[in-house]
Amino acid sequence: MRRTLLLLPLLLLPQNALAQGVKPNAGAFFFYKGKINKEVLRFTKKLQGALAYSPTISYKPMNLPTPGDHSEEIDKGLALLKEGNALGKEAKLEEGIAKYHQALQLFDKYLYSLTLFKPYPKNKKRYRGLFKRMAIFAYHMGDKKAAKRYMTRYFSFRYKDKEEKWPKPLRPLWRATNPPYKAKGKALLTITTTPPGAKIYYKFKDKGPSPLVKRCPAGEILLLVTHRGYAPGIKRFMMDPSQGPQSTHITLTPLPGTPLTSLLAAEQELSQTVPGPNILKAASLLGVEVILFYSIEAKSAKEVTVTASLFDPRVKKRLNQLNKTFDVTTTPPEALKHFVASLFKGVSLDGTIAKATAVDGTTTPFTFSTLMKKRYFWPVVGGIGGALLIGTAATLLLLTQHSPDRPRGGHAAVFK
Repeated sequence: MRRTLLLLPLLLLPQNALAQGVKPNAGAFFFYKGKINKEVLRFTKKLQGALAYSPTISYKPMNLPTPGDHSEEIDKGLALLKEGNALGKEAKLEEGIAKYHQALQLFDKYLYSLTLFKPYPKNKKRYRGLFKRMAIFAYHMGDKKAAKRYMTRYFSFRYKDKEEKWPKPLRPLWRATNPPYKAKGKALLTITTTPPGAKIYYKFKDKGPSPLVKRCPAGEILLLVTHRGYAPGIKRFMMDPSQGPQSTHITLTPLPGTPLTSLLAAEQELSQTVPGPNILKAASLLGVEVILFYSIEAKSAKEVTVTASLFDPRVKKRLNQLNKTFDVTTTPPEALKHFVASLFKGVSLDGTIAKATAVDGTTTPFTFSTLMKKRYFWPVVGGIGGALLIGTAATLLLLTQHSPDRPRGGHAAVFK
């Protein structure tokens, strides 16, 4: 029995390639309201992770810049410090302490570089050592009041300082200053930031993200706060434990030229069904096709209300908005994945809608020209054309080559 099989080119394409196209790039940004604690911040990271696992979109995390390095200015300060030391050896105390002041001004101005880019803890010792040197210089210049002030600042960085570490002439002043300083004790200090989760450096030491509660001694408190996309925040104040627990807040400013300015301003546009200029600009700067905003409102230490707003700048439309309350301590990751999936359910993410409403209220019907603008259109057409050419060439080759099982010139392959 003979069966004749016609050899035809085989074209393999995903069945839903034309229907779904390529997953759109998506970005996300979080707004916070209420008292944000570390449990809420951990919940936010889980929510961000659920978005990254979404099969519907290609999540694109923001790559925000960090502040620049000014180590060259720190080097200038270190050079001034050496000059001051040399002048001190020559008994030129007034000139030497002036050099110290100049060095301290540079260190304070570029505290970010001194903390993060220069070797730790060597520069921390140099920084606090300035106060000790200035105390010694001021004492020998006859200004005991200034010497006591510098000595107290040194204690703020060297709480467990010992008398024998000081030159003998200054030890009586140390005994008159250190015990009363320590007698003030310590008190709790709560540090919060905008945005929440910024990293806190307390006297050059990394203490982790805000909010932070720390037991601090009396005297000078020096805080450096950093967050990607923001200029570093520096705060210096005097701590008085006799006043009981205290708190301080540091608000960071976005670095110029980053999408953060538009993203932060976009909060006022989330209630609109058409994305405002800040949402459109933020999406453009981030290089994403759809953008998602989460408003996290802390109702209590455990309960938060999440409002998710999904926008597609290509069609100038808010595609979806959902609101749900979660317990940040008990909500499993699967529940967050389901919440994210529900945002995209029944929503067109291909950049066109059958009758997309324009800004002026008119409707734009779907046409072949809009299909041509899809980024997957020409690659698919090219793939189909290439496959047809290869398939046709292979068919002609097989049909025309000589085979002993059939007469020459045949137009079909025959198998027994």
